[in-house]
Amino acid sequence: MFLISIPFFTFSTIGDAHAATDSTSLIPKMTSDNAPSGKATSSDAWFPAYFAFDGVPHYSINGGFHGWGTSATTGWLAYEFNEPKVINKYVLYYGESQSSGPGLLTTVPNSWTFEGSNDGENWIELDKVSNYTSTSWKSGENAFEIESREPYKHFRINVTKNNGSVSGQVNLTIHELELWGYDATEKPNPEPKPDPIPDQNRAILVITLVTGVEKEYDLSLEEVNSFINWYDSANGEKSYSINRTNKNKGPFKTRKDYFVHDKILMYEVSEY
Repeated sequence: MFLISIPFFTFSTIGDAHAATDSTSLIPKMTSDNAPSGKATSSDAWFPAYFAFDGVPHYSINGGFHGWGTSATTGWLAYEFNEPKVINKYVLYYGESQSSGPGLLTTVPNSWTFEGSNDGENWIELDKVSNYTSTSWKSGENAFEIESREPYKHFRINVTKNNGSVSGQVNLTIHELELWGYDATEKPNPEPKPDPIPDQNRAILVITLVTGVEKEYDLSLEEVNSFINWYDSANGEKSYSINRTNKNKGPFKTRKDYFVHDKILMYEVSEY
């Protein structure tokens, strides 16, 4: 099993779990490790993995347990989606108000990595948290944003240290874990593309005929210079053609205007 560390992804910021409008909570309320969809797994279990995905943000309510727990002091909790997802934050809940008693803060994670994988074997480190002590934990949600926008099917929190419990039946717990993000095929709130920079090597050529009629063309400087060279050359071709690029309406391959020297009164060039 391999873990690939990406340094610029190994930091965490704590935020509001519901602040981003471009993401939603992706894991359904699990009723078993593989129902209604996806699959919850863990390194070991005193209480099953899906308890951390059952939609109840407390470890215990009236004696009934609702969080994942293991007798080990370290371990991992994972969830596998049916299709790749992009996760931009994860939320760990601490259910102090309805937990089963004091002392549970010693069993919550202190240090961990948040990881993604597409095969469940080779893991990419997406976030790293160290020394998240019992005073760091808030009652309710503790949200952690991540910068990676790569899609993965498997995600896990890999706990390398708890907050001190060593002798209990359960020494490491995760009360509830939410994964927030979107489908890999979605593009949430894309940044608007800047207006294209116009071609700076163009000009407006206005040709005034002896009849007083004006002809205006939006041309490249190369095309304008070609016209000027023809006009200034007494020995050039008798006529000169200009493509009517923006006025080619109808079933025609091209439409051109032809000019002869003695029909041109003047011309004007305006570069932009």
